[in-house]
Amino acid sequence: RMGPGVSWLLGVLLALRVSPTRTGVENSNGSRVTQQITVSGVSSGGFFAVQFHVAYSSIIRGAGIIAGGPFYCAQGNVDIALASCMRTPGLISVDELVAITHSTYLTTRTIDDPKNLSMDTKVWLFTGTEDTAVNP
Repeated sequence: RMGPGVSWLLGVLLALRVSPTRTGVENSNGSRVTQQITVSGVSSGGFFAVQFHVAYSSIIRGAGIIAGGPFYCAQGNVDIALASCMRTPGLISVDELVAITHSTYLTTRTIDDPKNLSMDTKVWLFTGTEDTAVNP
């Protein structure tokens, strides 16, 4: 059995797994190689992969999320993280999180334009009904 520190690290490492990239490089026949970066994660790594996907949406072309949650779910508050994001997802206001995401982009430019998320990005989400850590 892994301790919480090891499982957290494993989640982060899984979230940071990226496919091979050669962004903006011309190959031998002169055509441009497109970005093919993907992120994926399980549990805390799933939450992290979502954060990374939204924050860097201009370079991410796919995300695989297992037992994760929405962007900025905890809103910087550990009580919200442990309650709404993990145990009682019915308390999450998706409309509010979408508005916060757009506002963050418009006011701080610390994340990429959320319009990138509606492009040709592929996202795969999975959760289990028996998950005791992140309630579906």
